[in-house]
Amino acid sequence: MGHLVLDHVVDRTDQLAARPATSPLSPQAEADLVESFLAPPPERGGDLKALLARLDEAADCALEMAGPGHLAYIPGSGLYSAALAEFYNRAVNRYGGLASVAPALAALEESVIRWMARDVCGLPEGSGGLLTSGGSMATFSATVAARHHRLGEDLAGGTVYTTAFAHHSVAKAARLAGIRAAHIRTVPHTPDLRMDPEAAAATIRADREAGLRPFLLVATAGTTDTGTVDPLPQLADLARREDVWFHVDAAYGGFFRLTARGSERLAGMEQADSITLDPHKTLFMPFGTGALVVRDLAALHAAHDGTGSYLQDMGAAGGVPDSGRLGPELTHEIRGLRAWLPLHLHGVDAFRNALDEKLDLAEHVAEDQGEGGQHD
Repeated sequence: MGHLVLDHVVDRTDQLAARPATSPLSPQAEADLVESFLAPPPERGGDLKALLARLDEAADCALEMAGPGHLAYIPGSGLYSAALAEFYNRAVNRYGGLASVAPALAALEESVIRWMARDVCGLPEGSGGLLTSGGSMATFSATVAARHHRLGEDLAGGTVYTTAFAHHSVAKAARLAGIRAAHIRTVPHTPDLRMDPEAAAATIRADREAGLRPFLLVATAGTTDTGTVDPLPQLADLARREDVWFHVDAAYGGFFRLTARGSERLAGMEQADSITLDPHKTLFMPFGTGALVVRDLAALHAAHDGTGSYLQDMGAAGGVPDSGRLGPELTHEIRGLRAWLPLHLHGVDAFRNALDEKLDLAEHVAEDQGEGGQHD
């Protein structure tokens, strides 16, 4: 069965270059296929080869994001080496919520997180975080940590600051964290579509004078709408002056810090209290691979810790934190393997070169559009 599935996937992967970027089905054929997959499972089992053929139909009825024809929106290519890692990972099926259950694999995942936090984002020793299902869960955990650290148990008046170009998961995370929609401020932006630090400062001051409690400032390092980068150093200074938590949503652009140009344009990320990253975007990992890295791991732990009597005998695992105590998810697979294997197999430099090629293409397109100069 394993050989059959693997051969099938290899054949599909070999054909990626020739595959259409969109579904080849007519609207009626697509509707009929969708309806067929809504049926319940049968009482008697079927044939794997026939079932794989059905799965091919379902996979073809989609955008082909792994192929070279897909240029729209934000990429989600899904490295084949990451798929192999995930196949192995799901087969051994180790639990990752408590480090002591699978200590070496937990250390493997921790090495990926530390690399992201310290080598990529520039956070200091002692920083860390966790791998999540995506940027939305990472931003939610960051918002909960900021709320707990700055507001404590009393959420009254808690106020968040972002811009019209922030990803909609920022406002959603604030609402889920118990912040009133009326207290999620949209800070004015400059003509180049970046958050205006002076307007942010004025908004925060006005809210304090009105009796509200500013606690979280969210900047973006590569917006989904426009790709722009907020003025991170100035906003970091503002956050320190106003004693608010500074979060950077770098889900789209964060890994461009691996390149010289990206590191320059994303200067200031290293001053953040927390950062959202999406390895399933600009690190080419499979969907479902997000990350949250934080300056102070204790703040993340304090906001999410919990235990039960059945865990009374579970000890620490050599300084590797329990991911189940750093975020809302207790059922946590070893997500780090899908990043660890490609990084070790291909080397960091291969990812750096790939991102440099993307920057070259973006700058070439911008020049063709007659905009010239520096671009995010």
